[in-house]
Amino acid sequence: MLLLLLTPDHPSLVVGGVDVTSSCDIHTLRVAGSGMADSETLDFELADPTNALSSVVENATVSLTDSGGLLTFGGFAQVVRPEAQAVGRRLAVRCISKGILLDRLLVVSLTRSAGESDKTRIEYLLTTYGAQLSAVYTSIATIN
Repeated sequence: MLLLLLTPDHPSLVVGGVDVTSSCDIHTLRVAGSGMADSETLDFELADPTNALSSVVENATVSLTDSGGLLTFGGFAQVVRPEAQAVGRRLAVRCISKGILLDRLLVVSLTRSAGESDKTRIEYLLTTYGAQLSAVYTSIATIN
């Protein structure tokens, strides 16, 4: 299992279109993946003393970029657990990568061309079911 503890060099955490970097406890940020078996996960905790982080809800889009603007993680908030504090609340968040769109059954019945390329199928899935994600289609290629 790959476990990466992120440092303050990874400054940008955006949830539901809102930058929550300043609310994040940097010591709780962890990206983990287990290879081909499961999608990557991202765990972190946010301090919300004024209960103002309304964008942090289940299924919200989540992106984590490093100091150079490189996307480290992109996905969805899967579980949001609020915990009351003396002042405000603390939110424990578990996210799952956008690769989940390829791992789960999204449509009961879908007719697509039998000769369709991997790139075209992935573009279709992301456009249809993950429109809120920013995808760079040029990096999707067929592996021979």
